[in-house]
Amino acid sequence: MKINEMFKKFWCLRKLVTLLVTFLCVLTICPINIVAKDKHETIRVGFFHMDGYHMIDEDGDKSGYGYDFLRLMARYLDAEYDYVGYELGWKDMQRMLEDGEIDLLTSARKTPEREEIFDYSKPIGTNECMITVRSDNTKVIGQKYNTYDGLRVGLLKGNSRNNDFEKLADEKGFSYIPVYYEVFKDMEEGLQNGEVDALVSSSMRTTNNERIIEKFEPQDFYAIVKKGNTELLDKINYAIDQINNAEGDWQRELFNRYYASYDIKVLNFTPSEEELINSYKKPLKVLCDPTRRPYSYVEDGEMKGILPDFFKNVADYIGLPYEFVICKDRNEYIWYQSHTDSIDIAIDARVSDPIIEKNHYGASAPYITMGVASIMRKDNKGDIKTIATVKQGSASNEIEKEYAPNAEKIYFDTRQEAMKAVRDGKADITFAYYYMAQEFVNNDASGSLIYNYINNDSFKYRMLVSNENNYALAGILTKGIYAQGEDAIDNIASNYTSYKASDMTLMMLIQMHPVVVMTIGMIMLALFGIVCSLSFKNRKNNIQLEDNLTKIKRDKYILDKLTTDYNAVYYIELNKGTFEKLKIVKDTNADVVFKEKSFDNFDECADYYANCYLDEKNRREFLDWVSCAHLKEELNKNDKISFYYESIPNNLGQKYFAIQGIKIYEDENDFFILLGFRFVDDILVKEKAIQEQLEDALDKTKKQNEIISAIAKTFNAIYRVDIINDMIEEIASDDISHYLKKDVASASEQFNFVCDNLVAPEYRELVRPFMDVKTLEERLKDEEFVTTEYKMNDGNWHRMRFVAKRKDASGRLTHVLCLIRIISDTKRTEENLYFEAEQAKKEVDMKTQFLKTMSHDIRTPLNGLIGMVKMANQYSDDIIMQGQLRDKAQKSLEYLVSLVNDILDMNKLQSGDLKDHQLTFDFIDFIREINRIYYDKAAEKNIKYDVDWDKVNFKHSILIGNPVYLGRALSNIASNAVKFSPSGSTITVWGNEEIIDDKHSLYTLYCKDEGEGMTDEFIKHAFDMFSQQNQTSRTKYEGSGLGLAMSKKLIERMGGSIKLESKKGVGTTAIIKIPFELGDMETIHSENCCDDVPTKGVHALLVDDNELNIEIAKFFLEDNGMEVTCAYDGKEAVDIFKKSKEGYFGVIYMDILMPNMNGLDATREIRALDRKDAKKVPIIAVSANTFSDDVFESRKAGMNKHLGKPLDEEKMIKAYKQCAVLSKESIKLNGDL
Repeated sequence: MKINEMFKKFWCLRKLVTLLVTFLCVLTICPINIVAKDKHETIRVGFFHMDGYHMIDEDGDKSGYGYDFLRLMARYLDAEYDYVGYELGWKDMQRMLEDGEIDLLTSARKTPEREEIFDYSKPIGTNECMITVRSDNTKVIGQKYNTYDGLRVGLLKGNSRNNDFEKLADEKGFSYIPVYYEVFKDMEEGLQNGEVDALVSSSMRTTNNERIIEKFEPQDFYAIVKKGNTELLDKINYAIDQINNAEGDWQRELFNRYYASYDIKVLNFTPSEEELINSYKKPLKVLCDPTRRPYSYVEDGEMKGILPDFFKNVADYIGLPYEFVICKDRNEYIWYQSHTDSIDIAIDARVSDPIIEKNHYGASAPYITMGVASIMRKDNKGDIKTIATVKQGSASNEIEKEYAPNAEKIYFDTRQEAMKAVRDGKADITFAYYYMAQEFVNNDASGSLIYNYINNDSFKYRMLVSNENNYALAGILTKGIYAQGEDAIDNIASNYTSYKASDMTLMMLIQMHPVVVMTIGMIMLALFGIVCSLSFKNRKNNIQLEDNLTKIKRDKYILDKLTTDYNAVYYIELNKGTFEKLKIVKDTNADVVFKEKSFDNFDECADYYANCYLDEKNRREFLDWVSCAHLKEELNKNDKISFYYESIPNNLGQKYFAIQGIKIYEDENDFFILLGFRFVDDILVKEKAIQEQLEDALDKTKKQNEIISAIAKTFNAIYRVDIINDMIEEIASDDISHYLKKDVASASEQFNFVCDNLVAPEYRELVRPFMDVKTLEERLKDEEFVTTEYKMNDGNWHRMRFVAKRKDASGRLTHVLCLIRIISDTKRTEENLYFEAEQAKKEVDMKTQFLKTMSHDIRTPLNGLIGMVKMANQYSDDIIMQGQLRDKAQKSLEYLVSLVNDILDMNKLQSGDLKDHQLTFDFIDFIREINRIYYDKAAEKNIKYDVDWDKVNFKHSILIGNPVYLGRALSNIASNAVKFSPSGSTITVWGNEEIIDDKHSLYTLYCKDEGEGMTDEFIKHAFDMFSQQNQTSRTKYEGSGLGLAMSKKLIERMGGSIKLESKKGVGTTAIIKIPFELGDMETIHSENCCDDVPTKGVHALLVDDNELNIEIAKFFLEDNGMEVTCAYDGKEAVDIFKKSKEGYFGVIYMDILMPNMNGLDATREIRALDRKDAKKVPIIAVSANTFSDDVFESRKAGMNKHLGKPLDEEKMIKAYKQCAVLSKESIKLNGDL
């Protein structure tokens, strides 16, 4: 009977153990899916766009310093973010925060104005005021403030950095023109398109095609909330404290992630440097400190450490032979420092530029910053009473005074001993060089220490060249340093400072996890005792019972292994709430609860636990979930459920917990479940340990592939090709260049696919034999690599290189690497440089030819004028000869004026000074006048000037446009046609109109001549400045070579186009297309039928400051019967008009540029006089400036007409007659053609 009862007890125990094992297996196998709580606080965050700080890519993914900071905070806040205002500017963000439209804004500096309306968090970073210009701007030089003077500076509205820049300008005495923008994007675009010359911003912005000329005024920046929102501010400060404690030097890491530059510089050596390098046949003796592990130290008779490894890379890159001087201690090292004739190079020299210059050292550029870090125990709450330091050290003295001014100093021989003292609790804090601290903490088995980088004025190491060597070696070393890249030191340091799991011993494991090991031991000891006791009592029962005991023992062992991750496991009956504790880890919160009180009901136990260890925010949600009623409801739906919560940290520092429940058994009366609690922090620690083990296991593989890894940084795609088996394997690819087809492994098929589908058709015949796998062995027989370049269908240029990689035992090549790089930027740069060089050469040649032409064409008429004057003196009595000489002199003068006008007009077009003023004019009359002028000019050369009326088709006459531009352009085209057409030939002109819509039409004008024509090659350059088809043209045809170029620019300003169709020996046709806005007939006053207007007896007021012009104009007017009164400046003209009787003057001819008062002001004063004739008297401008903006200004001042100099009698009289017709109507701007 006793045996049966004992058997039943064992059977029940085994059943219970089996259920528990099953539960733990399920929990272990099931993945951890952290279920989001039903309700979270939502924080509206101002997320304005700023490159490097807030960014959203085309896929909607966010990144940047500010975004990563928010994600760090999210680890310590029970909240979600709503990102607001990406398209808005900083000023808008501040307004929205003040108005309560958002809750949080980051990247704010403290200013008195902001502190009145916002509350500030603890610092989240440091930035500076930054001034940038475009990369191609070489005129602005950093800190040479005279080059800053007059800059147009882009500023962001509401940015406090604007005040810093204004202060700098006041201090340095330069002026600037502020241009304000709403958002960063517009400001950056303004710099690139030339709206501004420089930008002022925070240094927390990535630059694009910009050069930083100065950084100044470093300050902390913060997160800000609306004034009085202390609840949110407290949460933010709490999160920042947790980040500072747990995340290490996170500010530096984020800054380097988004703003630091990692470009690798490859620097070539000059011939003299190569000669110096080759002169070193014997190894150079290199010195460094043997006592500063991990920076430099001696191990097994060999110099090791970060500095020696870095120097080895530099020396290998340069090709220098070297050997390290092995010092047995620091005293010997110091002896060598004072006996520089015994060494060649010292690689850990702490010297500044003034000392280098003073002592005439040969010194390289700095290559490592000796930063300082603090080392403390993790359980230190900030109470620093003792500092562990070294007697010889001076690097940390100032830091010790600043961080712990009243602490007691405990001295040690080395910094290693000082750090051990902190670990052992003999001191509260110590300071050491950054990598020294990193190595010690990472490899400390206790896991009790933490280090933090201190942002102080650290010193830097250089390499010094001894006096016995050529100082040029310092420059060579500097190039070698730059060639290593900015992350070279960090990469080397990681080999010395990273923690290696392979070094861990059993004793270290026990030291790191004493509670876990003790718990396991106690559980195993207890289980062993139970099994032994039961086995002893029942040994005589039967074999089956012993088998059961063996199985129980095995199950207990499995249970022990599976419960290592759980703090507590409960067996609960949900209907009654009764429960049994299957496992409670010592010193946990649950252990404390059960020591304080006993519970009969699980809901009471949960309520007591929640009141002790959960804050109010998490308590209600926890109790709702773990209640027996809710557990039963959820487990009726699912066999297993999970929940996650945060508690007050227990004695083991655990605060993030996961609960998992599983249904075991259910009937009418009972509902049994298992409920397990475990802390998630432990899982993260284990995952990190596993990751470190994997990294160590892969270390050997990484070293074997480091060459390929280095190559991968500079190539877009890398493939390994087995040329024996015709197989290909992808090593790296950016998905932009070539990529493998997933279902094809043959290298030949892959390359054929690329050639036939991705390579541009015109390059396929070149690329196909290059990609032939079968010929690679022969082509690489005597070469290390072969290379080709080609263009892809997408327009990108690629460079492909096959590199010999592996040979078999017989020396036969078996494997090659295929390396592909996109070189489009390089190609474009080459093409641009070539184009710019060609353009520059072309412009120089053209200008040289132009100067030669102008020299000839200006001297020729000047010589003619001089000759005409001499001949006129000789034939003073011959009236006929005098008339002929005047005609010839007039032609020479007209030609000179046209040359000067062409040059001045072209210069004005090139400089962009012209303004486009739209006038209403009669297009038909305008074209008729142009045809009349050139009909006469053609007739002088016996050329027929014919209008092909059958092809003419104009539907609208009144247009709105720029008749001045149109007249210049058409005159140049017609003049060229007459100039280059032979006598007896025909010039044909016609045109048509194409209606675009109700308000616009496209006018096409044709001018066809029968001249000598142009070659196809010359047509390509016909519109270039100073271009002439051949050198003999200038002797045969007069001209500056600017006519076509000027016409093209004028037509394009009007929104039109011009092209030439020509055939050598046949002739040329010019085709002009210009869009016009349709005008209103009522706005045009007919100026026809003005020939009958009399001029005799008309009183004219002639105003000009040039006596010769007065004399000529007076002659023209009096010759037509006018009575002329002269004035020599605007003021005199106004006085004369005021004193005259009303209606006395019939017309005023007014110069523009005059002393005392110019013509525009004089016109305004006359028009303002209180007399009727002042409003109606025609005032005609006579000026050398005749562009549309000059015409517009004269008409705006109140002038009726605008005539250009030199003076023309016919135009002066005609202008008066036209004005006389219009004298009864108001003055309008559209009267000029």
